[in-house]
Amino acid sequence: MHPNRDTPARQDVLLYELFVVRWGLYPAQPEQVVLEELGQVTQELMDAGYPSLRFDSFKRNNRMVFWWVPDELYGRGENALPK
Repeated sequence: MHPNRDTPARQDVLLYELFVVRWGLYPAQPEQVVLEELGQVTQELMDAGYPSLRFDSFKRNNRMVFWWVPDELYGRGENALPK
């Protein structure tokens, strides 16, 4: 399965939108909505075998932690951190 040709571009736009929301420049847009959309796009790219690091997040001490991970660690949250 190949991703829609605009899927990588949608991911780029959503990443930019997330930064804008976190900077407070787009207060009407809930961060969680952007994260959910980004998760859907990321899953589409993973399902299609599109090679890339994945932008992921998890909550730690009531703060969101954002990071780039390989496919095998995507969605594992704090369990993906080295011990």
